[in-house]
Amino acid sequence: MPKETLGEFEHQVLLAILRLGGEAYSVPIVVELEQRTGREVAQAAVFIVLRRLIPLLLLIAGTSAGAGNLLWQWRGLKPLM
Repeated sequence: MPKETLGEFEHQVLLAILRLGGEAYSVPIVVELEQRTGREVAQAAVFIVLRRLIPLLLLIAGTSAGAGNLLWQWRGLKPLM
């Protein structure tokens, strides 16, 4: 059974996305979290949280081509109402 509430790390990821705005893709999110929390953050942990938040309808995701690579970029948060 999936949990229905967000944990501390999920909240931190959402706050990092809000702070980064258009620059919110996995690497800057990891850097932002490490700078703000003073802890090492695994990029895989961020990916797991991002994948969890999309089905919960909390994130709008898109793709962006950069330097020949296709990167996931988080376009923003969806309003709750």
